[in-house]
Amino acid sequence: MPWSGPALLFVRRSAEIGSLIIGSTDVKIAVRNGEARIVILARDAPQDLRNEISTLCGPNYISIYVVPSSVELGIAATINGGPIPICALVAPDQDDELQDLIRSWEVILRAIWSLHFYLAGYNP
Repeated sequence: MPWSGPALLFVRRSAEIGSLIIGSTDVKIAVRNGEARIVILARDAPQDLRNEISTLCGPNYISIYVVPSSVELGIAATINGGPIPICALVAPDQDDELQDLIRSWEVILRAIWSLHFYLAGYNP
């Protein structure tokens, strides 16, 4: 996918500043509590996890972005680079700089997502 590079860069930056949650249990809790802003999911994550995350994120208007593999996501999200199927980006309300960063990345990722569908010929 042409937009996975920017998503992975954002995951890396979020990990560096401590606003990344890794692992399905913690991500589900963050989504339920309204703490998650963006969920990044590996394409090779188990189907039941993908379905559950879609169900949880939909009503809360939390964006989900899919990257090609858990290996790539693990490299971007962790120091040791082990494969991980899912992570979520969170931003404490009091951190205005981080809130601005996430808002700008949400806009960028949505634009790239739209461009991807446009180039693929998808016309809703």
